[in-house]
Amino acid sequence: MTTRTRAATTDPACDQLELAPGERARTWVAPTVAGGPPGTLLAVASGESADAWWVLGIDRDARWVLRRGDGRAGWTDHPVPARLEPFTWALVDIAVDADGVLVVTVSGEPTRLPAAGHDGAPAWRVRIGVHGDRGWSGPLVDGRPWYDGFVGLCGRVEVGRLADGEDEDLPAPTLDPRSAWPPAPLTDLDRPRWHFSPPTGWMNEPHGALHHGGRHHLFYQRNELGPFWGAITWGHAVSDDLVTWRDVGHALEPHLVPCAPDGIWSGSSAKDAEGSPYLFFTGGDERDDPNQRTVVARPVTADLSEWVADRRPVTTWHDAAAAAAGLGLTLLREFRDPFVWREGEEWFQLVGTGVEGRGGTAFLFAAPGPDGPWDAVGPLLVGDAAAQPETGVMWELPGLVPIGRGLDGVERHLFLVSPWWAEPGPHWLQYVWYWVGVWDRDARRFRPDDTAPRSLDVGGYLTGGTLSVTEDGRVLLWSITQDLLSDEEHRDRGWAGGAGLPLELSLREGLLAVAPVREVTRLRDGSAEVTSSPEGGAGFELSDGAMWELEVDLDLPRGGSVVVAVRPGGDETTRLTVTRRDDEEVVLHVAGPRERPSRHVGADLPGRVRLRVMADHSLVEAFLGDRVVATTRAWARPGTREGAHVDVGDGAVVVGSRAWRLRPAPVLGDRRETPRSGAAT
Repeated sequence: MTTRTRAATTDPACDQLELAPGERARTWVAPTVAGGPPGTLLAVASGESADAWWVLGIDRDARWVLRRGDGRAGWTDHPVPARLEPFTWALVDIAVDADGVLVVTVSGEPTRLPAAGHDGAPAWRVRIGVHGDRGWSGPLVDGRPWYDGFVGLCGRVEVGRLADGEDEDLPAPTLDPRSAWPPAPLTDLDRPRWHFSPPTGWMNEPHGALHHGGRHHLFYQRNELGPFWGAITWGHAVSDDLVTWRDVGHALEPHLVPCAPDGIWSGSSAKDAEGSPYLFFTGGDERDDPNQRTVVARPVTADLSEWVADRRPVTTWHDAAAAAAGLGLTLLREFRDPFVWREGEEWFQLVGTGVEGRGGTAFLFAAPGPDGPWDAVGPLLVGDAAAQPETGVMWELPGLVPIGRGLDGVERHLFLVSPWWAEPGPHWLQYVWYWVGVWDRDARRFRPDDTAPRSLDVGGYLTGGTLSVTEDGRVLLWSITQDLLSDEEHRDRGWAGGAGLPLELSLREGLLAVAPVREVTRLRDGSAEVTSSPEGGAGFELSDGAMWELEVDLDLPRGGSVVVAVRPGGDETTRLTVTRRDDEEVVLHVAGPRERPSRHVGADLPGRVRLRVMADHSLVEAFLGDRVVATTRAWARPGTREGAHVDVGDGAVVVGSRAWRLRPAPVLGDRRETPRSGAAT
């Protein structure tokens, strides 16, 4: 008996081999996640001969499937009796008998496929953990399927001859899949280390942040299958301090929610009068047009590790469209991202959509409770895409929270949206817009103090803003930081997306004030090294790694400026320039990577000015006083060096400066407490 073996690994693409009649291959696998477009399989093994092919894989509903095709178009699916248990080792045995009959056995359950028409028994080219070249109908990147091999662990592969009466055991790996997953990330000089990002795969906006029982629960758009959009679940992470997080898997998964089989998309959280939490999310369902509706879910465990979703939606586009028609309005066929809150005995829900011929809107619903019935009220506010094209034709992720009292003593609310267009354009993926105004609960109206919206961040990389209120009453903004990398580069790097630093929002002198969440100071790890500038003058260098924080207090005469160059030395250095225009106004100019044009914004900041810059490898966040925020990128390029160079000119004076190293805050990935989501019966 000849064998070829390979040790247990976290790489699903374990081996490629030839199987002739009378040979077999065996391996242990531990898949960790299911999903993918309709009709596609996550390949655990695949085989091809001269005139046929097959794939053993996992379908989007977390079932084992053996797919067989021949030279003609199409294929036949053969269900495999074995049950898929995530994070559990399953023995896969692939055998070809002397007549070319393929026998695939999973956890002791065999499925037989007769040989296709051929001259003699076929030899199969078998791939473990990779889809073959035929039978794929999904999207491609670099000629390979996006949804390719299964995600999880693969044990050693044993190849040998079939022998009558001989069935030696292949011992299961001793490795615990839950403690071994996820694998350590690839070394990448650009991937942030102290900001939140999932251990593996793709991430989009964090949302639905829930502050409950002294802990913080963060939910976010997640795809564990790879660094690309698709197979979206609600990722779930837990923290005690808002800066260090533990990955606890998924709160909601589409294959467990009947009214959302095609995606669990963004939403929010809310609590009832007794403090019981609810999640409201966008359910993806291609059986409807549009394919979006809102759904509610409830926890089934006290620690919120397991949730169950209703089997029916709570609101649909059709509800809103009928009410809008009564107002003489026609809604775009977009309907997503519910934001829900409670005031006394009334519940309110905003859902992002758009009004044809006008602009984005957030459609308001009201109900006596989380289960409804939800009455469609109408648009809370409607944008003007013709006059302000940067505000979008549709609004995603609407949010409305109390933010403090205005100068007149009347309570103000912050209304926040993210603009959307059907196709990428000059304003794509770079704005979060907000208004400050008065919310009238009885009239169901929001009156902004100014009709024109303001941009929350000037850098062009902060998007997908969502709101939450902590148990101590702070308003937090959560966001995604764009990287603008190509699909191919995401695949090469193995990650895509990451969260921005949570921001604290408040109202000061009638205007929005923004600051980093105060807990971030817990990441300070001693003073960073600061030296005099090699060019002389009043400038200085910070040269203490890729994770740091810098504060400078500035006296700026008219025309005086200070420039902070992050990762200096390359041909594409990111620069933050602070300049005083007059006695009141100070301007922050941001020149980042060439994918975004340079931009600037001014704010009234008389007297001494504080600039705070925080760096995490490629991610840079700057705060000018509490009025201006800029999120940008600084990529590691040939010739760049870690740290920053500060240049002081035109009469500017640095009256004080402080610098700290920041320690990494890796997201712990032990999944021994993996939650399960489901649907109510």
